[in-house]
Amino acid sequence: MSPTAGYVAAINTVEVGLTVVDLGGGRAKKGDSIDPAVGLIFAARLGDWVEAGQPLALVHAQTRAALTAAQERLVAAIHIQAEPVSAPPLVHKIIRG
Repeated sequence: MSPTAGYVAAINTVEVGLTVVDLGGGRAKKGDSIDPAVGLIFAARLGDWVEAGQPLALVHAQTRAALTAAQERLVAAIHIQAEPVSAPPLVHKIIRG
């Protein structure tokens, strides 16, 4: 849930990825199993306006403890600010070879 109203200004994608790994949706080391039942679905993108208390992501977790930990990490990984921001382009460069 968004702690405040504002624009989604930045998302720490490394922290998001590590959160998924901790949920069991990725491998921390070779040989780790992957749980296909866990993961994240983002409800807000860069540049979106969000209200305080609005969901930022849907977390699929196996336990209440894992859910709580993931929620705390995601709130910390998503920066909300009062000033509008532009979403980055979906395509930065086309490479032809």
